[in-house]
Amino acid sequence: MAWQFYPKPLFANLANLSDNTLTTVWVSNLQRKENTMIRELEKMCLQQEFDRSKAEDIIREIDVNQVFKSSKYNSDTTLLDCAVDGANYAMIELLLKHGANPNLVHGKRLQEENVIWDLQYSSGDEDEDEIRLATVRLFLENGANPHLKVDGEDLYHWATACWQDDMGIQAKYRSRFIDLLEDYGA
Repeated sequence: MAWQFYPKPLFANLANLSDNTLTTVWVSNLQRKENTMIRELEKMCLQQEFDRSKAEDIIREIDVNQVFKSSKYNSDTTLLDCAVDGANYAMIELLLKHGANPNLVHGKRLQEENVIWDLQYSSGDEDEDEIRLATVRLFLENGANPHLKVDGEDLYHWATACWQDDMGIQAKYRSRFIDLLEDYGA
């Protein structure tokens, strides 16, 4: 392999590129950096112990409501979804403090997702359910809509209709979930 030497810096050729090309390169690099930061936060969301200071630094640099492909499930998700999945109450608080939207609905029609909708179902473990209900309360305190529509269905009406068929721990849990929705205006 022969070495080639150039009489002028390689970046001198950038002057010949159009503004659109330079913008594309800049945006592409910015997106790559943001994707890396989101992946790092996604990992933190799924862990109980995380570097809060580092998380806040990253959160300040990104759109906390961005929808991205989950590395765990390979499906569309948000950081708030990941923190709920990881039962990471501290991260949920941090994301909400920095503008995460508990009313964000994402996904395709008939496959729409929202983080509070997923919390209407019991985990099957009473201790974990207490954390889930505390999370619902936190979302409602931060503006979650108890009548949020997902795939055309109203959250409160859906939960009350399904409650009729629930049994055991799910019936008890969903009853408390409905009470919370009612406490916040449903």
